[in-house]
Amino acid sequence: MTTTSRKSARAKFAISFVIVIGLLATAVGVAGAGTAPQTPGFDGKTIKVSGLGFATNFADAAVGAQARFEKANDTNELKGVKIDFGEFADDKSDATTSVNEARRLVEQDGVFAIVPMVSSTAPGDYLNLKKVPYFGWGFDKSYCGTGDQLYGLGFDGCVLPPSPKVVPDFAAGTAFKYATDTLDIKHPTIAGIGTDSASGNTAMQSFIAQATGSGFKVVWAKHSLPAPPAVVGDYSPYAQQILASNGGKGPDVVWIASGVSDSLGLPKALTAAGYQGTIITSLYADALLKPLAGTYAVAPIAPFEQHSAGTDAMVADIKAFKPDAKPSTTMAVGYFSADFFIKAVKKAGLEHLTREAVQNAAAHMTYAIPNAVGPTQFPRGFQALNTYCAAMVKDADGSAWTVAVPYTCTNHFSKVKGDTSEVG
Repeated sequence: MTTTSRKSARAKFAISFVIVIGLLATAVGVAGAGTAPQTPGFDGKTIKVSGLGFATNFADAAVGAQARFEKANDTNELKGVKIDFGEFADDKSDATTSVNEARRLVEQDGVFAIVPMVSSTAPGDYLNLKKVPYFGWGFDKSYCGTGDQLYGLGFDGCVLPPSPKVVPDFAAGTAFKYATDTLDIKHPTIAGIGTDSASGNTAMQSFIAQATGSGFKVVWAKHSLPAPPAVVGDYSPYAQQILASNGGKGPDVVWIASGVSDSLGLPKALTAAGYQGTIITSLYADALLKPLAGTYAVAPIAPFEQHSAGTDAMVADIKAFKPDAKPSTTMAVGYFSADFFIKAVKKAGLEHLTREAVQNAAAHMTYAIPNAVGPTQFPRGFQALNTYCAAMVKDADGSAWTVAVPYTCTNHFSKVKGDTSEVG
């Protein structure tokens, strides 16, 4: 080969080498420009989330969550990063559907997190395996456990721990306080009813311990209502059983730990059977004022009627998103779940945001909006050992809620005796 040929070959090789290096640099630059390949659901500018739960009872939770996300996006709260809410998937209160819907959201839609999660059949095993954070109302056992590794983050922590040794005082003692202070009953009696399900069993076990610990005498407690999606056609047999308790005198207070259908149908049956005592549900919602006339509700949030800065700001955000919205506990649940998620993201930091970072941030923080919800201290919240707060409201005639017992908090816990989940 001549000297000229060798020079030409070296020149071609050098050019080729430069081109290859340039292509590699370009490829590396493209791959490293964002965090999408490393962080599913986050491309550096948008965080993808969706909700999951039983739409029949909790569809309004999506409204509350979207309102909080819109506020964050409009105010640039996450400094150039937007939250994209995809959908609220209906799990129909069915365990298999819950897992399938979660798998679709995670593996097909590529969400970063599930917000809000409002399901009694939450697919916690799957989401923890995939390390996908889910923020919601912690009434499912998947929010409960020891340590700090759970990816289920409840704004009020673990609400119904399976086989608990102690439980926080009965709804912050609100029902007992009302019975003794307002109704002037020195030794009030109470009956409770829930659903025939694993969560219903746990709820009644917790109810008995909480009610007894706060001072009530529990005269009847059963988890006998068919679990959703089953619908009860006639509530009169349940009403008669409750009225036959307490030596045939019936209880001073009836607590209904169930969903919308039961909480609307059973009070009517009790009233029709002649019951004149206090009926309590968890359905604190303006849209249900008429059908709930004459009942009370205990909520884990400060009543809207208290007009604290936190609740007023939440209502304003909800109304800005959906002007005709009627505030409810479920809307607040969605709002607080989204708010908790946003605060965890901010604590984790956007520069190297991952699902694991968000879980770690949330699992080591105290979540609260002063005088609105919380405080819930993590990781104690995973064990239902945090401060418990609640309020009680009254729907006297179907026209408006009034505050029966203001939002108060307690650190008093009651021991759970054995595994009893039924009385009477």
